[in-house]
Amino acid sequence: MSTVGKRRHATTMHLSDHDLRQFDDSDLETLTLTQARALLGKALADLKSARERLGQPPTTVRSH
Repeated sequence: MSTVGKRRHATTMHLSDHDLRQFDDSDLETLTLTQARALLGKALADLKSARERLGQPPTTVRSH
C-alpha cells in the first residue's frame, strides 16, 4: 500500500541515538529478512520525520 501524497507527522523516533550507536554492519548480517524489513521500515520512518522537521521554517521564540 502506497502512502504517496499522505502526510504523517511522527513526533517520536523509532530508533534512539543509543540504538543507532550500538548497531553496526555485522549486526545486519545476523538479521532475518523479516527483522531487516522491520528495521528498514523504522529507519525510513525516522528519516522521513527528520527531513520533514528540517524542512519546516524555524519557530521564533518571543520574550516579553
